Amino acid sequence: MAELIDLGLVSEAKRVLEKLFDKHGIRWFMATEGPRLFALDKSKVDLVVRTALRARERRGLESYEDAIEHCRTQVRRDLIRRVAIAMLQTGC
Repeated sequence: MAELIDLGLVSEAKRVLEKLFDKHGIRWFMATEGPRLFALDKSKVDLVVRTALRARERRGLESYEDAIEHCRTQVRRDLIRRVAIAMLQTGC
């Protein structure tokens, strides 16, 4: 079965992520507590996806659950990439 991808939702989520990243920085997306040293805060990832979904719903566009999960995965990948870049810049 093919995987459903909503490119409009993914691009909207990237716009939201970019705005939040510029406003708060990478540290805002990191979990403050937990067993792992570098863990993303799941609620912040969900916030990005929910905000993108609301923006699309205001325009009368729907998204399927599979497409939403794919978007969530893409946001996490982008944040992981940004964390890795930040670590390299600091010399970790």
